[in-house]
Amino acid sequence: MASNETERDCCQQATDGVTAACPGCDLRAAWKLRIGCRFGNLRPHQRVAGVFVTRALVIALLVPLLLADVARGDDAIPRYVAQQGEDRGDCSLPVRPCRTVQYALSVAGKGDQVRVAGGAYQLTDVGDALAIVGSAVDVRGGFDRFDHFLQQSPTTNRTSLVGVPVALRAHLEALGFHVVADRKTIGATDRAAIEGFQVTQAGQGAAPCRDNAAGEYPCKDVDLLSHLARSDLSSSPASIADVWGFVDLNTEREYALLGMMNGLAVVDVTDPTAPVEVGTVPGALSGWRDVKVTQRYDVGEDRWNTYAYVSTEYGGRLVVVDLTELPNHVRLARRSDTSAHNVYVSNVDYTTGVPLDESRAPPVLQVLGSPVDRGAARTFDVQDPLRVRQVAATGGGYSHDATSMWVSDERAAVCKAKQEVCEVLLDFNETDIEIWDYSDQRAPELLSSTTYDNAGYVHSGWWSEDSRFLFVHDEFDERDAELNTTVRVFDLADLRNPELVHTWTGPTGAIDHNGYVRGNRYYMSTYSRGLTVLDITDPLQPIEVGLFDTHPASDDKYYGGAWGVYPFLPSGNVLISDIRGGLYVVGDRTRSSDHIQIGFASPTFGGEEGEDLSIEVVRRGAGGAVSVDYTVLAGSAGITDLTTSSGTLHWPSTDGHSVDVESLSVPLLRDDVAEPIERAFVRLSNPAGGAVLADINMAYLFVADPGQGASVGFADTRNAIDETAKRLLATVRRLGSPLGEVSVEYEVGSLSAVPGSDYVEVEPGQLSWADGDATARTIVVPLVEDNDEELAEQFEIRLSSPTGATLSDDRLVVEINADGMAVTGFTLFDDAPGQDLQPITDGMRLATDAVPGNTGIRVEVRKPDDVRSVGLTVDGADDTHTDNEAPYVFHVLGDSPEGEYTLRATPYTQSNLGGVSGEPLVVSFSIGDEPVVLSRDAMLMELELSGIDLEFNTDIADYEATVGPQVARTTVSAEAAAGATYAIGRDDADATVDGHQMDLAIGMNSLEIEVTAEDGEARRNYTVKVVRAPFVTGP
Repeated sequence: MASNETERDCCQQATDGVTAACPGCDLRAAWKLRIGCRFGNLRPHQRVAGVFVTRALVIALLVPLLLADVARGDDAIPRYVAQQGEDRGDCSLPVRPCRTVQYALSVAGKGDQVRVAGGAYQLTDVGDALAIVGSAVDVRGGFDRFDHFLQQSPTTNRTSLVGVPVALRAHLEALGFHVVADRKTIGATDRAAIEGFQVTQAGQGAAPCRDNAAGEYPCKDVDLLSHLARSDLSSSPASIADVWGFVDLNTEREYALLGMMNGLAVVDVTDPTAPVEVGTVPGALSGWRDVKVTQRYDVGEDRWNTYAYVSTEYGGRLVVVDLTELPNHVRLARRSDTSAHNVYVSNVDYTTGVPLDESRAPPVLQVLGSPVDRGAARTFDVQDPLRVRQVAATGGGYSHDATSMWVSDERAAVCKAKQEVCEVLLDFNETDIEIWDYSDQRAPELLSSTTYDNAGYVHSGWWSEDSRFLFVHDEFDERDAELNTTVRVFDLADLRNPELVHTWTGPTGAIDHNGYVRGNRYYMSTYSRGLTVLDITDPLQPIEVGLFDTHPASDDKYYGGAWGVYPFLPSGNVLISDIRGGLYVVGDRTRSSDHIQIGFASPTFGGEEGEDLSIEVVRRGAGGAVSVDYTVLAGSAGITDLTTSSGTLHWPSTDGHSVDVESLSVPLLRDDVAEPIERAFVRLSNPAGGAVLADINMAYLFVADPGQGASVGFADTRNAIDETAKRLLATVRRLGSPLGEVSVEYEVGSLSAVPGSDYVEVEPGQLSWADGDATARTIVVPLVEDNDEELAEQFEIRLSSPTGATLSDDRLVVEINADGMAVTGFTLFDDAPGQDLQPITDGMRLATDAVPGNTGIRVEVRKPDDVRSVGLTVDGADDTHTDNEAPYVFHVLGDSPEGEYTLRATPYTQSNLGGVSGEPLVVSFSIGDEPVVLSRDAMLMELELSGIDLEFNTDIADYEATVGPQVARTTVSAEAAAGATYAIGRDDADATVDGHQMDLAIGMNSLEIEVTAEDGEARRNYTVKVVRAPFVTGP
C-alpha cells in the first residue's frame, strides 16, 4: 500500500478507476471500491501524481475493464496474458498483458480471472497445471488480445498449454485450452499431487481417520462421513464458495447451504453418510457467495419459518431464499436491489437461526462489502424477509466480514446505552479490526480501530465463548510476508484498545480463511490444507488437535482448497466447502472420550406449565475440577411461559472415571392460555478446566398446557411433488403433551400410483417418542424417475395403532405431479442482469417497490426441451402475447404496474403457438402498497408513580394505593402502546408530558389516564386512587 500522503491520494483516485496513472498503489484495494466510487466521487477535473485527470480520461481507462468484467464478482480483477506481453506489473490492463500464465497467477487474487490469448504457453511442472485447475483463480484460454479479451472462442483463438500431464488434459480442455501433453514419466511426488487432485473430483462415502488417513485424505482425529463432489450437484458448478448450516425445527433435519459459482444448493445432511441435494436456487455467476439464516416461530401457523440470505458480488444481488417448504421444496423468495461480498445475521443462535432475545436485540442482517457507502457494513431489518430494509450503516471503511457478540460484564459500561448487556459488532475491514457499539442498532458508534504488523488483508475472525478473545484471519500475510499459516489472538478486555497477545503459527504456508468457535475448539478453513481444528482451552496457547485435508494435491500458498467451515449442527458434525472439491461432511474425534466430556443426559426434556423442569447435565471422565456455562433461550415460548436464565455448572475433581450429574432448574410459568406445545432451548458453552463439549451441546425443552394428553398426526394432509425430486418426506408431529412414551404405526398404500413403477414400496413401520420428546419424525418414500409421460398419480400414508396418544391427522395423500409439458409458474424478471426477482403465486399482493418499471414476467415450463413457444393472455383479453424463445419473458406490466392482474400461459410444441398445447396455468395477483392499518391498541405498557408501589399490569385498569402523610407529591411516568398517546387528567397543561407532577392532598386522590390508540378511535381509561394518610399528632 502506498506509504506517503501523495501516494494515498493517488490510490484514492485509483478507486475511481485511474489505475494506469497510479503505479504505486494497491490495485486490489482500488478495485474493492471501484463500484461505489465509479464516477460519483470524481470532481470534473483532478490532478493525480502530476497527471491532469478529466472524466474523459477516467472513462477511457476504465471502460475496457468494465466491459471485460461484466459477469465477474465485485472483487474479481481480470488479468490478461498474451505471447507479446511482459511479466511485470499486475496484468490488469488488456493493453498491458503478461507473458506467462505462471506470472499472472502469482499476482492474481482469489476470484480473479486470468484470460489467456491465443498462442502457445509452456508449463514448467505439475504444480503449474494444478494451480490452473485447482485454485479459486479462474484461468481461461481462447481469447483474442485485439478485441481486448472480450469474447472467449477456443476454436478461433487456439491457446495451447505445453507440458501438461496427461491426467489433467480433460480438466484443462474444459477451460478452453488446447493441450500438448507431456508423456514423460513423472516422479512420485508429482504423481501423488495429481492423484490428490483427482480424488477430490469424485464423491465418496465414509472413511474413518486411521493412521492419519481417511481413504485418500490426510487427517488427524477427523473422520470423513461423506463427500459430495461438484459433479454430484445438479447444476455442475465450476467452483464452490462458502457454506452455512441449520436445523429445521419443523422436521429436525439438518441442512448444508452451499454457495456455488452459479447459485445456492440446499443439501440434506441429516444422514451424514448419504447427503441429498433438495434443491438449487440459481444465481448470477460469481466466485463469491455467502449465506446466513433466520428461523422464526409463527404463532398463527404453529410452525417455524426459515429464510436464507445469500450475498453475491457485482452482477448479482442479495437473494432471499424461502426454506419454509422443506424438507421437499426450496424456492426463491425475492432478489433485492443490492449486491454484497458477505452477509452476517446478528443476535441469532448459530445452530437454528432463532432469535436469542427479541426484546433485548432483534436479529438484523449485516450486509458487508456492498457498492453502497463505500462498502461499509449496512444493517437491515429482517422482520419481514420479503422486504428487508436498511436501518443503519457503520460509516467506516470497506467491511469485508463481521461477527457480533453480547458483552455482559464490566466492559458493557463503554457502550452508550449504559445497560448491563451491550451488543458489539466486530468488523474486519481489510486494514483494521473495528469494534462498534451496537447497543443502538440504528446508530452504531465506533469504539476502536486496531491493526497489527504484517497486516496484508484483515479478512475475518471469531470470538471465544467467554467473549474475551478474538481470533483473526489475514488472507494476504502468508503470501506477501512469506509466513506460515498465521492466526492472531487479541485480548478484548478493553474494547477501546484490543491487545494482540498471541500469534499461532501452522506447520505449512497454507492460507487461513474463515474460522468459528464451538466450545474450546476453533474450526478454521485453511485453503490448501483443508480443515484445521485448534484446542483453545488456553486462548494464549492454541494447539492443533485435528486436521482434514480436503486438498491433498498441495499445501502451497494459493487460493485452492477449503473455503468455508460450519461446526454448529446439533449432531456435532462439521461441514466443509472446498473450492474445487465440493461439500465434505466430517466427524470431529478431537472431542473423544480421552477428555472429560460435558453434555446433556438427554437431548430433550418436557414438562407442564406451573412446574419446575429439571435439566440434567452430565460430566463423563476423570480429572480436575471443570465447569460449563449454560443459557436458557425462549424459542417459541415467551416470558409468560418460562423464566430464561444463564449461569455456570461446576464439578469437583475426580480420580477415577465417573459419570456425575449436575442439574439446572427452569421454572415453567402457568398462563392459563390454550397453546400448542412450545419449545425452548438450553445451550452449553465455554467449558473450562480442560473439559470438552459432547457432540450434542443444545437440548430442547418442550412446554405443554397442564393436563393435556398426547396425540400424533401428519404436519400436512396433502402434498404434491415431482418425481424428479427422487423422494418424498412426510413429517409426523407429536402434539398436546411431551410427557410419556408414545408410538404409532404407519403404512404406505397405493391409490393411482403403482408401487415399483412410480414409487419404491416401503414396508410398514413404527415411529416412537421417549418421555419428554416432542421432536418431529420423518417417513421417507423414494420416488421412481422414468422417461414416461404420465398424468398425476397418488399414493397415501396412514397412521394407526397409537400407544400413549390419540391420532389427529392420520392420513397424508401424496400426488406425484403429471410430468407432461406444462406451465409451472410465473416469476418477476429483470432483463438487465437476466435474473428472477420474485415468484408470483395465486392471490399474491406485490409491493410497488418490488416491481420496478417495465419488469418482465417469466413463464416457467416443465419439459423445456419440448416447448417451442408460450402464449400469454392478460385479464382474459382476446389477444395473446407470444414468445418463441426461452426464457419466455413477457413485458405486460408497463412503467406504472399498480393494479390487479390475471395471467394465463400455455406452452406449445411449435413456434408461434403451433402444434400441441400443454397444460396451462392461471394466476391472479395484484401490485400496490398495502393500505396502512393503524393500530387499535390503547394499552399502557408501563406506569410508575414515584414513591408508590403499584404492581402495574397492562391488563389491569384500576389501582388503589395508600401512602404516608410525608408523601405530598408523586411523579407519574407512563408509556403507551406503539403509536398510541395518553393524557393524564383532562385539563392539565402537561397532560401528555412524561414526568407529570401530581400533588397529593390528605385523603383520597384520583388520577385518570386516557389512552388513545393510533387509529384515533380506540380508547382505554386507567384510574389510580391514592389515599394519603393524615398526620398523627401526639396526645
